[in-house]
Amino acid sequence: MARLGGGSASALLRLALALAVVVAGYLYLGGMGTRGLDRLFPAGGAEGPDLFGISGDPGTTVTPLTDHDRRQMERQREIASELARRHVGVALSGRSLGELETLQRLLDRADLKPDRSLELQALGLALGDLMQRYLGLEWVVYEDEIGRSRALRVPGSRDSFIFPMTMISRRVEGGAPVDVRALFEKTREAVRSQRPLPPISDAARA
Repeated sequence: MARLGGGSASALLRLALALAVVVAGYLYLGGMGTRGLDRLFPAGGAEGPDLFGISGDPGTTVTPLTDHDRRQMERQREIASELARRHVGVALSGRSLGELETLQRLLDRADLKPDRSLELQALGLALGDLMQRYLGLEWVVYEDEIGRSRALRVPGSRDSFIFPMTMISRRVEGGAPVDVRALFEKTREAVRSQRPLPPISDAARA
């Protein structure tokens, strides 16, 4: 086998370090960033990346939720709420930011494994409902070359989308820790960079 010269070995080392920095940056930011980083974690047909998307990409379409989408989301809400009742003792309503703590306790206690993707995505929907309510977002269907995803859109924007359905499941599948409140707060900061947001009241946080 041919040996690498000092210059080649040094170049490979620099490339490896650069890639490590990119991946670490992605995990630190909790999925926020520019379109393109989502390709580090291919969709695999499951609800798309949790990054901001760019609707101007060729072949991308954005449409309202269908009746089928709404029915499926209601079933997923029931799954998430039943998990919360079973493991934490309370149901989910999507009306209080205190449910961020409920979701965190649920994840900590239930020890959901990566192969339970349907339940993990149901929890992602529960998180997305809180984002939708408190960050003034709207649920839409986002389709691109990877597939069809339910996403949250920043109203009045044509190119700002968030994909909460897999925010939790992707981290569990990748062996990364899940900090539910940090995901919400980082999303809030990203949305606030797009449009003004009112302060969240103490009552809403309870």
